[in-house]
Amino acid sequence: MALARSRYTQANNYSSEAQNCADVDNYLIPVGMAANSALHISGVADGLRVSAARDAAEVKISPGTALDSQGRVVVVAEGGVVVTDAPGGTAEEPHTLPVQVEGVALPTTGREPGDYRLTVSWREIEGSFEVMGTQQSGLLQAPWLRLVPAAESTGQQVLLAQLTLGTGGVVTGIGVGSRRATGVTAESLELRRPLLESGAVPSVGQVTAAGLAARPGGGVELNVVSADGSGQLALAVDGASRKVRIPAGVEVDSGPVDCSGGIRVSSTASGFDTGLQLRNTASGSRTYGMYAGADGGWHLCDKDAASRDRLLVDQAGNVAIGSAQPKRSLHVEGTEVHSGGSAGGFSFADRTAASGAFVENPTAGQRWRWYAQGGHARLWSGTDQIAIGTGNDGDALDVPRRMRVRQGSDSSAGIWFRQNSGTDNGLVGMQDTGHIGLYGPNAGWGLVMDTASGKVRLSAGLEGNVAIGSAQPKRSLHVEGTEVHSGGSAGGFSFADRTAASGAFVENPTAGQRWVWYAQGGHARLWSGTDQIAIGTGNDGDALDVPRRMRVRQGSDLSAGIWFRQNSGNNGFVGMEDNTHVGFWGSGANWGLSMDTTSGKVRTNSLETGPLNAWRVDTGYVNTVTSPGYLAESVEGSLNVQGHVGYNALSVLGPANLTNHAGSAYTVLNLTQQTPGYLALDVNGGPIVVRRSAGSSYSIWAAQAVYSNQALVSRDHIVTVDHPLDPANKTLSHSSVQAPDMTTQYDGTVVTDEQGEATVYLPAYVEAFSRDFRYQLTPIADRPVVATVVRELREGSFTLRTDAPATKVCWQVSGKRHDAWARENRLVAEADKPGDEQKTGEFAMPPATTPMPATTPDLRGR
Repeated sequence: MALARSRYTQANNYSSEAQNCADVDNYLIPVGMAANSALHISGVADGLRVSAARDAAEVKISPGTALDSQGRVVVVAEGGVVVTDAPGGTAEEPHTLPVQVEGVALPTTGREPGDYRLTVSWREIEGSFEVMGTQQSGLLQAPWLRLVPAAESTGQQVLLAQLTLGTGGVVTGIGVGSRRATGVTAESLELRRPLLESGAVPSVGQVTAAGLAARPGGGVELNVVSADGSGQLALAVDGASRKVRIPAGVEVDSGPVDCSGGIRVSSTASGFDTGLQLRNTASGSRTYGMYAGADGGWHLCDKDAASRDRLLVDQAGNVAIGSAQPKRSLHVEGTEVHSGGSAGGFSFADRTAASGAFVENPTAGQRWRWYAQGGHARLWSGTDQIAIGTGNDGDALDVPRRMRVRQGSDSSAGIWFRQNSGTDNGLVGMQDTGHIGLYGPNAGWGLVMDTASGKVRLSAGLEGNVAIGSAQPKRSLHVEGTEVHSGGSAGGFSFADRTAASGAFVENPTAGQRWVWYAQGGHARLWSGTDQIAIGTGNDGDALDVPRRMRVRQGSDLSAGIWFRQNSGNNGFVGMEDNTHVGFWGSGANWGLSMDTTSGKVRTNSLETGPLNAWRVDTGYVNTVTSPGYLAESVEGSLNVQGHVGYNALSVLGPANLTNHAGSAYTVLNLTQQTPGYLALDVNGGPIVVRRSAGSSYSIWAAQAVYSNQALVSRDHIVTVDHPLDPANKTLSHSSVQAPDMTTQYDGTVVTDEQGEATVYLPAYVEAFSRDFRYQLTPIADRPVVATVVRELREGSFTLRTDAPATKVCWQVSGKRHDAWARENRLVAEADKPGDEQKTGEFAMPPATTPMPATTPDLRGR
């Protein structure tokens, strides 16, 4: 019959499995399941096998050894005896039983039915004994076998088996029981081997073969001893990191161990199963293997693809991907070789570079790289040297520097152009060694330039002054016709300053030495170093664009300024009212707004609402009047701004500084919402910081209630009222109760009845608003009274009881909010400051001795 757990079928297995047997107390094997059968169970050391025959009132223990809890070796040997307290014996007067070849038979008769533990230990008794066939007397040290009821086991002896006895002591079940691991405490353990020495005087002995020692910092070391007696560290396990170090390396080989370091897998065969395998047990994963093949190459193969090579390095160092025979340093077989990612590409060195060296930052073409970016294939060496596009944007071939065209077998070096038709329509190139020009298949060389002198010759043969549309050129370029047209990416007309030396051409003019009229982006532009003026079509409102200042001087008119004409007639004027006032003039309103150029004061007849904003002050639009960071305009007196319905009455872009005159009793800012229910002030985008000024007790004073849709965060919560004893001259301030959670509180008093009980009723919303209730009870009496809660809060009430009737009790119930808003906005008691608030010297609540920072901390993250 097979055992329920196969690991107990071999007697010699216990020493390595002892610690794993603590969970098998309930695994008992019934005895007598088949005729003439016997059940066996392994012992705790070599031998000591316990067996029980069917319908027998005894158990047999085979010879063997054990180590008891005191570290003593217990030996049950053939020819010896064991000490036992059964049958009829006691611990004080034990009996002895002889050990036969098959072991010793221990009777179980006379025992009450139940569970017992068969144990062995070491015992010393005095008497006469037959040991090894001789009669001896005196003290005897022998194994002590005992049958102990499970409930009386002291745990000091070595457990051999757990038995279940029936009527008459018949063994009805046998099990392993709860094993105890017994060890030897030692700093080091020496392993010895037998040694046979021949010679004049042959001898047999033992020498040290290896040693196992504890490391000073934790862990263990295995040292091996060579034939000459010297020792070497073979294996070390660090106690802290649990890392294993093998100085001599690891070798998997049937031959001699000669690996000097690392891990070596040796085999005379070749294939997937002869090397190192990498396997992941997750679903969908694969198994890969690495091995050294008989062909002299290194193979990385895929087990799940019929052990096919995924990567091969042959004995010459060539790398093959998708091939078993690499032809070059890198040989890839497949539909394509793909390189992707932010640094993807293919790199190759100049053949003339030393040893084909890799140059990280090539400056003279030492290394080139093909890569793709922005829809183009690019050839790079230091910078992009050439780009090939799809042709959709007109740059199928883009050469950022010069492109060289050399004469081959043709009569001329140049570039043919083919437009629509399948024939060559035009050529740009060399007419001969000294002339470059334009060639047409029917017209021949229409325009030619002498490469030595720079002179241009047209087909008519004219040189010097060039005439277009005229037979008599009057200037270097003379054009007769309806207009002169210059186009293209560099089109324009250039003219030098007449005062420049000899009308010289200045490539980069800085003081107006050369000017260019050109067109770009729908505008005609006059350029000298930068665009000085631009004239547009008027569609986008900038028919005339002057990027710098524009000067308007008084002529024969009364005033210097600019007239504006909307549809018809002169409707408005911006300019000088007189020598010291600049402003706006209307044909029907005269000077409606003017500014004194000496004081900066603004005078206006009236302010009316506009289609979008009645009044807009923006420092970004008045840089010509005042510097950024200062007030854009200053208005003396009252400013009344009214906006159209649905539009802002006042829009301020930039900081606004509202300050009373010294000693003024007027309110700095008074916001009145005429329509109830609408916002009087809406600030979107940041916190409002209000600082308390000297002489004031408050930073913000509200005459009515203040409502916040989110948590109202402050450093303290203080309630201040008129002092009840002196309301005219004093105030009374209390600080609110504070807690690290959203605490709620309900309290009151109640009087218990004749039985000492009272029921307290709370509002119906309490259990919906709060949870995790806690109770505080304080009886009011002239003697000690005990008050307890006998029924917790449920369905709107709780019940309390005192040990004295008719007692007044002060009660308090606290809880934690758990309404919908509180669940979504749970208070975080401790939190790190945002990064922009972690600044030295800036605190949300500085110490009393620390001055407030010059700039208020940004509190948006709180």
